[in-house]
Amino acid sequence: MLIIFIITVCFSICCSESWYFHKNNPWSVNQSSKSSAIGGFYLDYLELIKSSKNESSVQLYNSSMYGNIIDYNNFFYSFRIPDIVFFGNKFDLLRIGIMDRKIDDIPFTANAWDSYLFNEPILSSINYDLIDQFTQRDLSVQFLIPFRNKFGDFGINLNFSLFKLNNYTSDSINLDLIYAKTLNNYYLQCVIKNLASYRKWNTNEVERFYPYVLLSAKFDLYKTKIFFQVDELYINQDYLKSSKISDLYSFGFEHPINYSISFLGGVNHYFSSLGFDLKFSDFLFGYTYLSHLELNESHQFSITYFLQNK
Repeated sequence: MLIIFIITVCFSICCSESWYFHKNNPWSVNQSSKSSAIGGFYLDYLELIKSSKNESSVQLYNSSMYGNIIDYNNFFYSFRIPDIVFFGNKFDLLRIGIMDRKIDDIPFTANAWDSYLFNEPILSSINYDLIDQFTQRDLSVQFLIPFRNKFGDFGINLNFSLFKLNNYTSDSINLDLIYAKTLNNYYLQCVIKNLASYRKWNTNEVERFYPYVLLSAKFDLYKTKIFFQVDELYINQDYLKSSKISDLYSFGFEHPINYSISFLGGVNHYFSSLGFDLKFSDFLFGYTYLSHLELNESHQFSITYFLQNK
């Protein structure tokens, strides 16, 4: 844990002022309905490493955010690979994800009124015929690679993304590093987001993003699993001074009703959520309802099929 913290500090010190405080991940709460249901807890790594040695899975995911304004459709395939030992690191798991985000009918209003005459538009001055509609599209391929060595359990999360809005396009890559530790009934996790990041636009503008730390924990309280997380811990004094620490926390729980059904709930600064998981044979169905502070509600669905490897 100390090594990970030192790496993050070094990266932040080396960052120039032109870098951005940005998650650089439009799928941060749109990869798993269960993750969203427990307050946005980073669940990808935990769900992968706890999978059975003789079990692979295929997951389909759909999310309609803010009253169907943004639509997400994702596909994930998790599977065992033959053991690979490389410089003392053992690799035996892999998850591949293909994630798609689409926003239709985005209004472009720059031509609809004279910004030199009006700081803010007056209804009578708007020419609605000059409001154009655009579509934004994001596509990402993700590789989540756990590995173990004498220092503990680690993981690499690698994302390659394409972005398109009207005539503007960009390519990006970002790398996250994960460290996890299990102590009795406690699961502890530290993630360095944007450990390495790079985005280049077709205008030749290049963007980089500050790394930040995500700390999370899970423990059992009788039959209920409790989740706690602190997100967006940037090692930067100016950012920390302008941020409310209370905005960084999230809480969640998972309570099994019986072997087949689990009830989920969570809350953070951005939304509160409720959901359930329903297991039937080799299938797992998930649903989450999100209530946002300022925007319309969101609905997320997932279906997972578990494959028994021979």
